[in-house]
Amino acid sequence: MPPPSSPLRNTRAAAAELLAVWLSRGVFPDRLLDEAAEDRAFVMELVYGVVRRYRALDCVRARWAEKQPAPPVQAVLLVGLYQLLELDRVEAYAAVNETVAAAKQVGGQRAANFVNAVLRRVAGDVEGARSLLARQPPGVRWSHPDPLIERWQSQFGPAATEALCQWNNEPPRVTLRLNTQRVAMADYESRLREAGIAASPHPAHPHDCLTLEAGVPVTRLPGFQQGWLAVQDPSTLMAVDLMDPQPGQRVLDVC
Repeated sequence: MPPPSSPLRNTRAAAAELLAVWLSRGVFPDRLLDEAAEDRAFVMELVYGVVRRYRALDCVRARWAEKQPAPPVQAVLLVGLYQLLELDRVEAYAAVNETVAAAKQVGGQRAANFVNAVLRRVAGDVEGARSLLARQPPGVRWSHPDPLIERWQSQFGPAATEALCQWNNEPPRVTLRLNTQRVAMADYESRLREAGIAASPHPAHPHDCLTLEAGVPVTRLPGFQQGWLAVQDPSTLMAVDLMDPQPGQRVLDVC
C-alpha cells in the first residue's frame, strides 16, 4: 500500500481529477466540487484558475510539449503551469514537486516523469513563457473566445477590451443576499464569526449583501437550510433600486 499523501498533494490531484472530467466530457467543474477533498479553497482556486486561463496555459504547454497528453495527465500539467505562471505565492519548487507527486497518483511513474520534465523547463524560463503569451493573439493571451474578443474590440476598442478581459480573469467572490425579514445583518455577521467564516458587507448593497471568502460551500452556511440567504449579485438589486417601484405599481420581470 502506498504511503498516505500530504494535503498539498491531495489538493493538486483532486483538482486534476476534476479538470480531467471537464477536459474529456465537458462537465463543468462547479458540479463536481462537492467531491473535493480537504483544502477545498485551494482546489477551487486551481480548478477555476485553469478553466479561466486554459487557452493561455495550453499555448505554453504546446511550446514545451508538442504532443497533447491524455486528459488525466494534461489536467495535472495544466495545474502545474497555472501555479508557475499565475500563483506568485506558490514557490516554483513546491509547485513542481507537489504537482509531480500528484501526476504519479493520477497516472503512475511515466506520467510523473513527463510532467516533471515539462514543468522544470517552464520553471527555468517563466519569463520566456510570459513573453511567448505576450506575442499571442488577444484570444489566446487573455483566454477568451475569439468571436467575443472581436465583438468587444469593435464595440469598446482594444484598450477597454483588454481591461475587461483582465477583470474577467480575476477570481470572483461569492455574494450573499440576506433575507432580512428572517435575520438581521448584525445577527448574521455574528453567527458567521462564531462559525469561523470570514465575510464582509458588499459596498454596493451593505445592508443586505455579504461577500464571502473563497472556499466555503454555501450549503454549509448558517441558516442556508432555513432560507436566510441566497447567492445573488448586487447588480440584480441595483436594477430595482434604479427603477424605484412605488406601492400600487405593477412590474413585469421579463428576465
